[in-house]
Amino acid sequence: MESFVKKICLTMFLMSFCCLSICFAQDDHNDLYLKKGKIIFEEKSTASFGEIEVTQYRIEQVELTKPMEMPKGEMPLETAFRIVVTTAKPLPFNDYSIWLDESQYNAYPLKPNELAIIVYAKTLPSGVSELAISKRSEQDLETRLVLPDKLQVPTEYATPLNEIAARAPVITLRRLQRREVVLIEFIVNIPGVPCPLPQNSIKYIALDGKMYGEFSCKDGENEDAPFHHLITVEQFAQIRNGAEITLRGGSSKNKILMKLGTLNKDLIR
Repeated sequence: MESFVKKICLTMFLMSFCCLSICFAQDDHNDLYLKKGKIIFEEKSTASFGEIEVTQYRIEQVELTKPMEMPKGEMPLETAFRIVVTTAKPLPFNDYSIWLDESQYNAYPLKPNELAIIVYAKTLPSGVSELAISKRSEQDLETRLVLPDKLQVPTEYATPLNEIAARAPVITLRRLQRREVVLIEFIVNIPGVPCPLPQNSIKYIALDGKMYGEFSCKDGENEDAPFHHLITVEQFAQIRNGAEITLRGGSSKNKILMKLGTLNKDLIR
């Protein structure tokens, strides 16, 4: 995943979820973890969740000491978001990450039972992004503790839904005939994710956890080429409508690296 992180700006891709342009500062920004912030949202629970017993998270807005220049002529960024996750008891000693969908952030311990990240962005997606925690060394979905509710953001700080939709993966299904064989083609466009991908990166399509082979670049190896994969019509008939579509890869070939959405057979062309 780190191969996709740019020095200034990374486009998050969604499954669960939802994609978001987020800017990262590579310099030392430890003071932003400690500065007084304005709480803009707080989610509390009377019950704890997961092995580390998460009880709440909150979103704070923190003023930057110096405005951050933005790409493409956008206005400089004057504030950042601080997302803080709280647990019922002190966390076991370890290095942790907090995830927003498929974007991994190194978490900073504010207290023995609090972890925080800084997100450099003007807005955050509301009601569409998953918030998760993992050990920093663990990269795949199965090792993450995904919080039960989607990230909630007040309207004035929320990314417009049309911007989120423009960054979401688009899955197209086409029926093809090759001589005597009828095939179903999966075409997947993931904004911000180029094809081809680096070796041992996202490569494989899975539906409801079953692997169906390796993705390739549909229109040659260029940055704008979508991913595609062919399966037989008989295989397609055995897949349930609404099956979860995931991309898998890595050295084991079976790590879930991204959720793409669910299968809608009614959209086949």
